[in-house]
Amino acid sequence: GSIYYEDFYEAVDFLYNVTKWLTIGTSTDELQISVITFSNTVTEEFDLNDYTSKSDLLDAIEAVKSRSPGGQTYTHDALDFCYSSSFTSGHGSRSGVPKAVVVLTDGISTETAETSTQASILQNAGIEVYAIGIGSVVTSSMTELESIASDPDSYYVNTVGTFSNL
Repeated sequence: GSIYYEDFYEAVDFLYNVTKWLTIGTSTDELQISVITFSNTVTEEFDLNDYTSKSDLLDAIEAVKSRSPGGQTYTHDALDFCYSSSFTSGHGSRSGVPKAVVVLTDGISTETAETSTQASILQNAGIEVYAIGIGSVVTSSMTELESIASDPDSYYVNTVGTFSNL
C-alpha cells in the first residue's frame, strides 16, 4: 500500500534499463531472468525459461507496468517462492549456474523474522541475495536489509532515497 503507480513504474524502468545491458539466453554464459511481484500475494510475472531473447524479455518487463501495486509487504512469501518455485528446473533453473535474487523494497516486511529466515534458506542454498531499499522507511532501519542480503553487506545492500534514484 506504500507504493504509488509512478514509483512502481520507476522500479520497472530500473529493471528494464539494467536488463538492456545483460546477455540473455539459455547457455551457461548467458542470463535468464524471472520477475516476481509481491504484496499480500506473490505473482510470478514470468519464469526463467519464458524468454530467451532480450527483445522479448524487455517487452515482458515493460508489460509488468500493467500490474496494480498495493497491499502489504510479504517479503518472506516472495523469498520462499523464489526458493521453492523459481529456482526449480520446471521454471527454467539450470544446475551448475550461479543464481541470484534482487529484492527491491520500499517498506519493512510484515513478518521480519520470517523474512530473515527465508533469506537465510536462499543463501544456504548458494543463492546470492541482493537487497535494495528505497525511501526513508526502509533505509532508516538497515537491519532488515542486512538480514535479507548475503554477506558482506557493503556489497549486497544498497539504498536510494527515492524510486527515481534507482
